[in-house]
Amino acid sequence: MGVFRYAKPGSKSANTWLLQLQERRPRKIAVIALANKIARIIWAMMARGEAYRRQPAAA
Repeated sequence: MGVFRYAKPGSKSANTWLLQLQERRPRKIAVIALANKIARIIWAMMARGEAYRRQPAAA
């Protein structure tokens, strides 16, 4: 839940998805959704043998 502490409204980072999720769902559900998203990213990286590529921030 530490990531939620640092997600700030109005930031132009990847926190946008997280902040919108927090508005729609209870906190514990949002934490599970974030863990699921991270797990899917890690699985895809391992399956493809790729290094992490950070998504460019939207302009």
